[in-house]
Amino acid sequence: MTTRPVSVCLTFDHLGAALDVRLGRASSPDSRRHDLSIGFPRLLGLLDEVGAPATFFCEGWSALHHPQAIRALLARGHDVGLHGWVHERWTELSRVERRRILFDGVAALRLAGVDRPSFRAPGGLLVDDDPDLLAEVGITEDSSIPAGAATRTVPALLNGSGLVNVPFVWPAVDYWAYQLNPDDPATPDDLPHRWRALLDQARQRDDRLLVLVVHPGVSGSPDAEFAAVQRVVREFAACPDVQFRTIASIAAQYRGKQAIPDPGPRPAVDVPDWFAARDDPPEPPSGDDPDGWLRYLVGRGLVSPDAGPRSVLVGGVSASVVRVGPVVVKRPRRRLDVPFDWQAGTNRIFAEATAMRLASGLAPAVLHVDELHQVLVQRFEQGTPWKAQLLAGRVDQAIVGQVAEALRAIRLLPTDGIDGADRFHRLRLDPYFWWVAKRHPQLRPALASVVDRLASTRTHVVHGDLSPKNLLVDSHGPDPRVVVLDWEVAHVGDPVFDLAFLLSHLFAKSVHRPAAAADLARAAAVVRAVDPDADEKWVRQLTGALLIARTHGKSRLEYLTAESFTRLDTVGRALLLDATWPDERTFW
Repeated sequence: MTTRPVSVCLTFDHLGAALDVRLGRASSPDSRRHDLSIGFPRLLGLLDEVGAPATFFCEGWSALHHPQAIRALLARGHDVGLHGWVHERWTELSRVERRRILFDGVAALRLAGVDRPSFRAPGGLLVDDDPDLLAEVGITEDSSIPAGAATRTVPALLNGSGLVNVPFVWPAVDYWAYQLNPDDPATPDDLPHRWRALLDQARQRDDRLLVLVVHPGVSGSPDAEFAAVQRVVREFAACPDVQFRTIASIAAQYRGKQAIPDPGPRPAVDVPDWFAARDDPPEPPSGDDPDGWLRYLVGRGLVSPDAGPRSVLVGGVSASVVRVGPVVVKRPRRRLDVPFDWQAGTNRIFAEATAMRLASGLAPAVLHVDELHQVLVQRFEQGTPWKAQLLAGRVDQAIVGQVAEALRAIRLLPTDGIDGADRFHRLRLDPYFWWVAKRHPQLRPALASVVDRLASTRTHVVHGDLSPKNLLVDSHGPDPRVVVLDWEVAHVGDPVFDLAFLLSHLFAKSVHRPAAAADLARAAAVVRAVDPDADEKWVRQLTGALLIARTHGKSRLEYLTAESFTRLDTVGRALLLDATWPDERTFW
């Protein structure tokens, strides 16, 4: 019987000088503060290292003065919530004052790009009528301690509007443990022991949930305190039964279990008619409705009102993708559409647009980028995914040649404006390799070596998702034409990743379609010849790691049978661990 994982929510309170502004010690932002210049970079680096999503509760004043910091958190795949305006004494405020702060704070966060923030009360304690006020401003997740519930650890619905409370307990707060614990204050040496005990307690409870509260000024800047949190996070990341989650994902899971409808659209802002220009374009639809996207595009002059055909395109694991006549609209999902909790920042759409523009002629043309709503509009390209042909057992060597040319062209792209190390970690290293390493300890050293090499090599533009489903083949002309789709994982890294990624897919198809195995092996040889100087041992090890990832990771091949799964697992382990083919039959 499989034991449910323990969900650990890493949460961080405070950003910048907001508290000092309330106390009269500051009146303006200062990026040189130790919590901003030392604490945040350290903590973000730690989260990147273990691939953990987190929830940051920031004051509205800080969001107003540091919008770039909020956007950086979102781009890394983290959630952002509100933590008062200047960290007020929340329980001492009147209802009118709390309502004003909520409206002001939510407005500041939305200006910085947070569409639907969560909330944690400054000081941690909710007032009895807060749930109604939070619902009024469209907040649907809270991580405070409600009145009379200081020891509750399970999520709960606080009112009829869908506000889900995901509480914490005081011993899980670094500042409380160090400064406010009246009986036994913690030290940096024993904090990891205490938080390990909290994890063990969570393992014994039905909710299997632990919410940790870290303050960048307390546990990010001082060396000893940071070392304590670093030790905790690394140890928890190494536990096979620990899964890092955001507050919003826990709330969404609770709603699903309780059959509570997902929150509706955020409340409209009440403004006089004359505030809005009559030609303001419409906002995008909340879902995949092609007619809603038609209105959005017509309002921006990108298509005509009669544009067609209109349809939702398949394969949208990481994004909503809709065709409207001559264009395709793409909006990234924060939570990817897989059976596991896999989250990534929606700001990755901007990096994708940058990469596509650099790859002009190889990728669809970028027609429009909506920064406010994080929408990419690109030209619709004729063709069918190469994956469909390969799964049907058809291997056209002329198309193989074009695919090899596309792989070669990607390697020659300029690296200007492309970094993407964080996105590569969030979308590949963590869900593909660290996820497996946690659950298969015998593979952890080899997978850790693969991750280290990939993370430390930054020489070429890498597509990062060069699979047959993202290679669109147009065979209507005298020669086949290949267009490369989905550039959201594009980054500067090791070019062998794209090579091995493609080889792993070709091998998987050969196992799935044995009758086409010889043709697929010839295709693999052509692809491999794109980089004849690549270290063969490294190519094999990385291909093996990718085969294991596609059988045991978060993004698994959907067409495998039990027999083909076993074959890929066997070959993947042999290549990863020994760089050898298990039956002495090489594929390329």
